[in-house]
Amino acid sequence: MHVLLVGVDGLSDLRSVMRADLSGASIDAGTALAPEHSAWSGKKLAIGSTAIFDVDGDSSSSSSSSSASSGLRLAITRADYHQVSSDYPAVVFVDSSLFSDGTIDGTGSMLLVKIDQSSTSSMSSTFEALQKALGKSGSVSLTGPIAEREQWETTIDSMMAVLVGLLGVAVIIALIGVANTLSLSVIDRTRESATLRAIGMTRGQLRRSLAIEALVIALVAGVAGVLLGIGFGWLGAYMVFAVAVTPVLAVNWGMTGLVLIVAAVAAVLASVFPAHRAVSVPPVRALAEVRDPRFRRPWCVPWGRGGRFSPPPSPRDAPVRCRRRRRPPGPGLWRGSSRGYAPHASSPSAGR
Repeated sequence: MHVLLVGVDGLSDLRSVMRADLSGASIDAGTALAPEHSAWSGKKLAIGSTAIFDVDGDSSSSSSSSSASSGLRLAITRADYHQVSSDYPAVVFVDSSLFSDGTIDGTGSMLLVKIDQSSTSSMSSTFEALQKALGKSGSVSLTGPIAEREQWETTIDSMMAVLVGLLGVAVIIALIGVANTLSLSVIDRTRESATLRAIGMTRGQLRRSLAIEALVIALVAGVAGVLLGIGFGWLGAYMVFAVAVTPVLAVNWGMTGLVLIVAAVAAVLASVFPAHRAVSVPPVRALAEVRDPRFRRPWCVPWGRGGRFSPPPSPRDAPVRCRRRRRPPGPGLWRGSSRGYAPHASSPSAGR
């Protein structure tokens, strides 16, 4: 396995730039510091308490075999620090005196930088400033956990932007669906709403009842969607990443609560039009409606012979005409006729 040997003056200098627990580590002329896991695969490195490094040109290889007769033998201490260089699966820190006395031939230099997390500037702006400062030299590359994290954050932010757009489309579709469901419910329960209005329910109470119904539908669907999303997301992450690392279930409860609040507000807004339609119909008119499955519109009523009003015919009867009721042009008792509306004989306006 090829590793990168990096010389440092002491463990104290390494502690000043590395965010890792180095309490049991040591670095001297005969001791090196190696990571616990590979930076590429995440698996534990097969390095024993003593390793022999064969320095060959630009790379170094390590072996735990004790039968090797040549190479640099060093005692190994372990620490769980993260990726230092993306070009090698492991970076081993040794004492810088091994480079100064010619034991190891140096092929380059490395500058370890620590980001001040208490600074007000963001991580992305700091990374861009480092790239701009080091971009003038073509032989300098910026690698490490921060660079890799910034690249992943850029990719994830792009994916999240697409997901937010899809979420907005889903909210609009849900808004239309809830409004359609409530509209159908209002049409089916026209007589029930009229009965409630007739026994004393106000328009505001009817509006609130429909809003509560929409709110219950949205919250139940939202909670079910959150639970199913967390379950399927955890299952998918476990199937993909369980080979290299152990996935940890992390739920952003703030964002989840925000999604539920948006769903609740959208449901309340979707109930405005159906509620307005329900309260705009007078109770007397809603109770007087005669519905028959053969008539397409709720304002159509059947007419019998001679234009007189009759109950809905049975399916065995001949088809009847369907007319839209109109308000008479003047006072008096009116009845329908084949030619339109005509005054009744007992009406004061008859014969005028």
